[in-house]
Amino acid sequence: MAAASLALTACSGGGADEVAPMPDDLALVDDTTSTTAALEPGLPSELRIELRRPDTWTPQLVRPVDVEGVVVADLLYDGLVEADASSQTLRGALARSWAPEEGGTRWRFAIDTSRISADAVADHYTALIGERATLPAAMLAHVSAVSAEGDDVVFQLTRADAGLAWLLSGVAYSVVGADGAATGAFAVTERDDGFDLAALESGDQVQSVTVDFVDDTEALSASSVSTFWVLNSRAGAMADLATRQAVVGALDRPSVMPDGSVAADGVVGPAMAGHVADACAVVCDGTPGVALEVDGVPRALSVGYVSESQGEIVAKAVVDLEAAGAAVEVRLLTSAELVAAMDAGEVDLVLAGWAALAGSADAVVPALLSSGSPLNLVGASTPEAETLLLRAALRADDAERWELLHEAQRVMLAEAVILPLSVSEAHSVQVDGDVEVPVRADGSLDLG
Repeated sequence: MAAASLALTACSGGGADEVAPMPDDLALVDDTTSTTAALEPGLPSELRIELRRPDTWTPQLVRPVDVEGVVVADLLYDGLVEADASSQTLRGALARSWAPEEGGTRWRFAIDTSRISADAVADHYTALIGERATLPAAMLAHVSAVSAEGDDVVFQLTRADAGLAWLLSGVAYSVVGADGAATGAFAVTERDDGFDLAALESGDQVQSVTVDFVDDTEALSASSVSTFWVLNSRAGAMADLATRQAVVGALDRPSVMPDGSVAADGVVGPAMAGHVADACAVVCDGTPGVALEVDGVPRALSVGYVSESQGEIVAKAVVDLEAAGAAVEVRLLTSAELVAAMDAGEVDLVLAGWAALAGSADAVVPALLSSGSPLNLVGASTPEAETLLLRAALRADDAERWELLHEAQRVMLAEAVILPLSVSEAHSVQVDGDVEVPVRADGSLDLG
């Protein structure tokens, strides 16, 4: 699933017959406030964590499903803001305050220059968006420039995005100092087998963290890795809505799920800010009981996937589809081959995964479902969904924006172009034998 979550993002957007223009009555509603949540009680001042050594802890290079790498990167580096998982609000990290400007096409972050200069922050993000081949950079495809203005850092966007601050709260967007210097809240001493970290400021938060790399420990699991079917509406059998609904109706969603997962009720995981329970409701049931046949002949369907670990889910889907009358071909392909096959209309169903880069719906719904997104796995959109996404991009109030994103995903779920299957449910890790530390939706530790 890790390969699918990253490699399949090369799919191009589009697929709608028409994309609705921006309505004339839309305007940015700006009531953004910077809030600092109270520290969560209950964590000891000293923590010891045992982890498997990650391949990398450079924030923009860590795979979202490599939670060990995410945890280490989060301890060493800070971003402009960070998410408070319990209150679903943002609080400042390297930024003291932040706000959208010019209708949401610019964002200004006032930098805490006691920790890092605005020039260093601007240089980091300028280099990041220049590496368009990485997933974090692709998520910022609408950022055209980042510059320093005095003690502020300004992001210039090609389109409005009221959720940009939430996207930047993810560990992948943490700032790396000159020559890889740490920018987090801890002074760092690196050892061959880990790190010793001491808090830069005294207070109620964790004061020291010892990270030991060991071989005999279980891997951590990400808390918002989603698995879903993409019904390839570009061409072939899946171009027909009734056929897609019949396929959805034939698939028994909760029957096969990865270990540690629960049935998904939409594309936004339950650990994420902006999750609305049961986005699927009736629309993910499709049209059960419809024979997948054409004039009495089994309908030919091709199922594609990229990892042998997905084999059990694929095998169960084949049983379901054949029971409904289809003749199913299964294709295990490389990510590049699968992307090409989707674009050519040569595969009808694709098993994909998505690991969130940040802890809110802003990091999932627009990327997956907007026709203008370079990460649109679905390859389709509708005028109604596009209008909802445009309205969401202009709504600075988090709750109102997330409700619009919820409605946009419901529209696309009703189009039967995407079928959520499962989402991982690990929300804490155990340290020091008996201390449970909450895990944010992007996989980082919530130390308060």
